Amino acid sequence: MDQPEILDCPTCGAKLVPIIYGLPGSPELWDAKERGDIEFGGCCIDFNAPNRVCRGKDQHGWWEDEDGVLTAIA
Repeated sequence: MDQPEILDCPTCGAKLVPIIYGLPGSPELWDAKERGDIEFGGCCIDFNAPNRVCRGKDQHGWWEDEDGVLTAIA
């Protein structure tokens, strides 16, 4: 059973968006960034790098696993 996508940060309630790593070459990715639908994470991925970030002022980082469970990344 698919779980619904989490749209809000569990810490502050702000919009939670995926982080895209690597070189963002397509115009669609840049458009999504401008709309606030994704965030760019840079070219280097650390072992503990988050894959989601909230749009709140503190930009809480999260790791969402394949089951949709979120773990806070400090």
